[in-house]
Amino acid sequence: MLSKDEILAIVAGELSRSDVIYDSDNETALSYYLGLPNGTEVEGRSHVVSTDVADAIEWILPQVMKSFTQNNEVVAFDPVHDGDERQAELESQYVYEVLMKQNDGFIILHQFVKDALMQRNGILKVYYAKKDTYKIASYTGINREQLEILIADESVEILEKSDYVDALQTQMKQQQIQMQAQQLEQNPQAKHLIPKLMAEFNIPVYLYDVKISAKRSQGKIYVDPVPPEDFRVNSTHNSINLDGARFTAHLIRKTVSDIITEFKLDKKDVLDFPEAGTDYSTSYRFAMQGEDDTNNESDDPSQAVKDVVECYMMIDTEGHGIARPMKITVVGSENPTDLLSIEEIDGYPWVSTTTFLMS
Repeated sequence: MLSKDEILAIVAGELSRSDVIYDSDNETALSYYLGLPNGTEVEGRSHVVSTDVADAIEWILPQVMKSFTQNNEVVAFDPVHDGDERQAELESQYVYEVLMKQNDGFIILHQFVKDALMQRNGILKVYYAKKDTYKIASYTGINREQLEILIADESVEILEKSDYVDALQTQMKQQQIQMQAQQLEQNPQAKHLIPKLMAEFNIPVYLYDVKISAKRSQGKIYVDPVPPEDFRVNSTHNSINLDGARFTAHLIRKTVSDIITEFKLDKKDVLDFPEAGTDYSTSYRFAMQGEDDTNNESDDPSQAVKDVVECYMMIDTEGHGIARPMKITVVGSENPTDLLSIEEIDGYPWVSTTTFLMS
């Protein structure tokens, strides 16, 4: 059984030897697309820049998008046996529902195709996850029974609570007690119940105003576009199909709040993680489009950003000599410092394409 340090060492070695689908050609391609000056201009001569790259991409992009989105079908499943027609139709509709409605399908496909056209590789990550959402709600004038039902739910946390006497309900309660006491007076065998009944007479009826936070966990299939510069693959892999890759990884910037919520860690431990670096970032995209991403840090410690790498790899953690596909999540892009999680998986989550397919 491999130790935590041994697993981190293997991951670090794979990361150092893996290819990043990013180089200066990506910047050059974006520069051509944006029609930026190439830096070789001469004073007094023409500074005209051709936009052929943008024209070609924007001409072909709508045609490719149409093939994915027309007829309300992203893919069409074929029936395999007699009687499978209805099942195949439902599967086709389900895929469309997941991608186009549960996810922002048009934008996702647009990014996927445009990355492939402009930067040679388009990558999507498809996975199922449960995410917590918090809803704030306020209730006014509820009685004791309603309050107890509300707080019986373990996912509900009371943020604020106040109580006050309901004069009308208190008066009605006292009148009912008086009527019951009078009836008991006429029954010698039940007179002993009167003191207990009258003890309730001076207890007022309270109403409550509460503000709560309700946590809801909802699972769904997510489809995320992955920037080429944030993706890694082992350098010897020679196919656009990533299912057979020995090592793939996705570098993600996560906030302290996200890490605490997702991995159930202590705040102090997460704050001690190293700050996010600048390797393989998307800064060039901002800079080339005239935007500044260097002054985007929040003063809120919960929004501090850390480098988290999701590694999907073949590894023998048991020492039996048989590697199995595992998802290993670590902190740190080049030299991982902490192991966040490790789990066995059925397969890789990647969908990849390219416009320049090489044998």
